Amino acid sequence: MISNKNRVLTRDFLLQHVWGYEEGLDLTTKVVDVTVSHLRDKLGPAGSIITAVRGFGYRLDSV
Repeated sequence: MISNKNRVLTRDFLLQHVWGYEEGLDLTTKVVDVTVSHLRDKLGPAGSIITAVRGFGYRLDSV
């Protein structure tokens, strides 16, 4: 996410590039949502820079 600041990264993109899932799989996993939630919790107030873009994915906003 740091390399792609201000760019929306889809759940599929994150699954492929972080977890190594193959492209084209029909995935309904919530692993991305849960991991982002845990990351936000660990970052505390700074976690608010990770924005959910409903229906698309997540974006790391510039500070």
